Amino acid sequence: EWEVQALMVIGASHEGLGHFSQALEQYEGALVLARKIKDRFQESTALWGMGVIYFRLGQYEKAHESARRALEISTMTGERLGQERSHNLVGITLLEIGQFQEAFKNFEKALKIARDMGYRLRETSTLNNIGEHYRRQMRYQEAYEYYQQALSITKETSDRPTQAAILLNIGLLYQDQGNHETALGEFIKAQKIIQELGLRPTELETLVAIGDSLSAINNIKDAQSYYQYGLDLSRQSGSPVFEWRALYGLARCEIAKKHKNTALKLLAKTVEVIDLMSSELTAYANRVSFLKNKQIVYNDLAELTQELNKDEVV
Repeated sequence: EWEVQALMVIGASHEGLGHFSQALEQYEGALVLARKIKDRFQESTALWGMGVIYFRLGQYEKAHESARRALEISTMTGERLGQERSHNLVGITLLEIGQFQEAFKNFEKALKIARDMGYRLRETSTLNNIGEHYRRQMRYQEAYEYYQQALSITKETSDRPTQAAILLNIGLLYQDQGNHETALGEFIKAQKIIQELGLRPTELETLVAIGDSLSAINNIKDAQSYYQYGLDLSRQSGSPVFEWRALYGLARCEIAKKHKNTALKLLAKTVEVIDLMSSELTAYANRVSFLKNKQIVYNDLAELTQELNKDEVV
């Protein structure tokens, strides 16, 4: 049993450093051993860990399947914390493929367990996820209320990693509404905690988010720096989720600087990464939902290609 726990600890360490492939190897090893010694609790934990990594790698169907299997085992064994965190993981994977109603049902179940069991640290994560559910549907007031509930608990419990994630999401909420100066204030608060604690997975999203707001207020030079750093880190981590967003941000910066050929190359790379992520989704409906909010990238690529073709003719 100690060997399984050791592999899980090593996996979690790699995950925290943003070494997602190495983390997955450790969790897979833990899963094999847990099954060998018939330890259902550790099996469920390993599956959940694998699901988290698949999520970070943008492999949402695999993440969903791992989370679903972890949930099945936790439900069979009556392990409530395992049920709670698996419901949350199922929920966030469903959010990414646009299944909002099913995602919300899972968050509700997770929240009930967290509150029934007095898991204050877990309650904040679930409230944050519910806020994200509402933000994705542009129901901003409801999202803000859930984020604030979660934030107040993190201050009571001194849960700084979750506090950073919530501040990031509040920033994204302001960003969605075009309030980029306010968004930047939230991102900088999140970034301070992230750097103090070395939270690499949250840092990836924050860097790109800061780049987006700086770009929106025409601070192109600083935006490029954040996008480039985000791109470098995402490639080190093997995370296409933020690689495509950083590439797209850099492409938009080059468009703003009238560097059309450089922008075209960056947009082509962006599309390559998105297509690779899409190819991981076997269900047609999942692919359609996944690509819905990324259509702008394809449109920009087509538009810029047309512009360059016209320039050549002229």
